[in-house]
Amino acid sequence: MQQTSEIYNERMVKVSDWSLNILTYRLGRDYVCIVSNIDPSATLCRSKAPTEEEAIRTALENAAQKLHSTSHSQRLAPVLHSGAELAKICYEEHLNVLTYTPDAFRMLNHDLRAEMFLSGKLKFYDTNGHLVSSGEAIRLLLSLI
Repeated sequence: MQQTSEIYNERMVKVSDWSLNILTYRLGRDYVCIVSNIDPSATLCRSKAPTEEEAIRTALENAAQKLHSTSHSQRLAPVLHSGAELAKICYEEHLNVLTYTPDAFRMLNHDLRAEMFLSGKLKFYDTNGHLVSSGEAIRLLLSLI
């Protein structure tokens, strides 16, 4: 657990296939706990309680309910302006071309995806087999990060 002060604690935990950040801090006499998804980044829930343990327990229970109702396979594929969906993502690595579905690409380590983005070697193809334009590719990049 990373501790930066007596009243502020932050740690990362893995729950099923979700990486979560748990932030707790003291506010007056109570403790606040914020549980956030790391990738994609989103606050799942907040709780406030008289003790830090109770705030964490309540927040994790609420987060577990939300995560249970959402699985990676239920996420929607990014839709292009043309109405087609993103079908595959190709990355040129030396003499190989690696191909990913949007869901498989999302499952890659965040740092690896960022490195791929910055390399300029990614190509996006829609369900019609067409190369996605740079403007739409930027929008898709943002939805996949």
